[in-house]
Amino acid sequence: MSGGRSSQNKIIEHQNEQIRKQYEYDLKNYEFQYGLEKDEEGNFVQKFDEDGTKSGVLNNQYEYAVEGLNLRKQADQQAQDYQEETANQNWEMGKAQQDFQWQQEDRIYKKNIDQYNEQRDFNELEFNDNIARERAVLDERVIESAFQNQGIIQDLYEATGTAGFNKTQAKLGLLNRENTIEYQKQKQLTNLKQSTKGAGYRTAGKQLDILESRGQGRFQKASEYLDLARKETENRFAKARVNLDSKTQQQALSFQNEMIRREQNKNALDTAKQIEDQEIAALKASGQAQLTQAGRSQGKAVNMIMAELGRHNGYLAESLIRGQDIAGARMKQNRINSLNVVQRAAMAEQQIDTSTVQNIQKTMMNVGEIDRTMKMSDAKSQLDLDEIKQGVFNNVENASIDVKKLEQDLLAAQTDTGINLKKIDFDLDNLGSRFKTNQDIIKTSLESAVRTTDMNMKDIYRAKKQADLQAEARKMLDPSVGRDSLNLDQFRPIELPDPIYQDPQAPEVGPPPIEGAMQSTISMGQALPGAALSGVVAGLGTAAAVGSGSMLGMAAGPAGLLVGGLTFLGGLF
Repeated sequence: MSGGRSSQNKIIEHQNEQIRKQYEYDLKNYEFQYGLEKDEEGNFVQKFDEDGTKSGVLNNQYEYAVEGLNLRKQADQQAQDYQEETANQNWEMGKAQQDFQWQQEDRIYKKNIDQYNEQRDFNELEFNDNIARERAVLDERVIESAFQNQGIIQDLYEATGTAGFNKTQAKLGLLNRENTIEYQKQKQLTNLKQSTKGAGYRTAGKQLDILESRGQGRFQKASEYLDLARKETENRFAKARVNLDSKTQQQALSFQNEMIRREQNKNALDTAKQIEDQEIAALKASGQAQLTQAGRSQGKAVNMIMAELGRHNGYLAESLIRGQDIAGARMKQNRINSLNVVQRAAMAEQQIDTSTVQNIQKTMMNVGEIDRTMKMSDAKSQLDLDEIKQGVFNNVENASIDVKKLEQDLLAAQTDTGINLKKIDFDLDNLGSRFKTNQDIIKTSLESAVRTTDMNMKDIYRAKKQADLQAEARKMLDPSVGRDSLNLDQFRPIELPDPIYQDPQAPEVGPPPIEGAMQSTISMGQALPGAALSGVVAGLGTAAAVGSGSMLGMAAGPAGLLVGGLTFLGGLF
């Protein structure tokens, strides 16, 4: 029975030791969370960082939130200043444009009024000049009629004396006309022969120009396609290099993460193995002490062994947690680097694809321009050939027409000469009657000239009236009417409202841990740097709970640490 009570006492002492350690751990966590430190009197004193702010995770988080809020306020103020400055600049530019437009409208209106006045003056001047001109024309017509009357009297005496001479001149003129027509016929046929040969030479030259233009166009198109193929090949090699570099960097970062993960798994297993070995060694040492010692010496030896075991296991757990923190940070940085590599590769591919599209578009535009130039050249050359053919056809047709016309002119000249001879005789007979008729014509012409002058003066007056009405219709309205309601001085930009912010809530110091009370998992997770560490605290709490129930608690410590470590790794990834 005494042996059983001794074992039970040892278990109780062990549990008390675990509770004390748990309390010490919770106390350290509490001080770490709020940046506190116990003084000699046992009171918690606030510690401060080098920048004068309170220490502790929660205080640092609060200071970080305050700094973020200040940065956001600064950025918002800069954005507000930019928007207000932009609105003022836009208003000033609009005001300047409005003033310039109104000045232009005033200048145009003034110029229109000046043109209107000048047009009215010009209409009046032109009216007076036209009236004077009509009167001068009437006076000239009267004088001309007097000279005409005198001339027809003189023609009466001259016509009778020159009729014989006219008959002889008509016969000689017919002979000269026949010789001239024969000469023109030969000349037309010779010109037709020469122009036909020249058209053959010009046609051959245009056909050679077409062949040369098409050859140059095909060479330019081939050059453009070869240049496009070269640029596309360069872009494909560049794209392949970008993809290869990106995959190589991603593989390297993935390999680093895998090595870090394997290293941490090995460290966790090694730590668990060390803790298990230490506990086994402690059990062996405790058993040896129980065999070799008795009484109070035996209890002190066992307590010393278990205390040393607890300190060593705590050191191993702390080392594992710190190593996991460092590994998690390295793996996160590798993932960020991998994303950056992928993003840079995507941007490089987009740049290469954009260059490819631009090269294709430029090549197609150049090829289209070459095709258009070739078509235009062919069309122009074909027009030139058609023009040459049409010219030959026109020359043949014109020569045929000219020859026929010359033959007709010969026949007409012969006929006209006969008619003229008869006409001379007829004119001598009718010369007397025409003299009287001419006298009547001159009289009637003078009367008609007077009536025409009167109607022209009325037309001149109506033209002046119409020109004045047109000038009045083209007269612009005053552009300054209604400008006051549109003046931009009445529409200045308004100031932007100031944004409203909510200051972050300062952390309040919670109650300190109580020895023997279980620490809340949520509270402990908030105190540790990162929510993932709550898994480790939960694992340590599990170890303490198992250890307080029975003798199996001595083996549950490393199991709890192992569970916490795995939970921590799961929180990181």
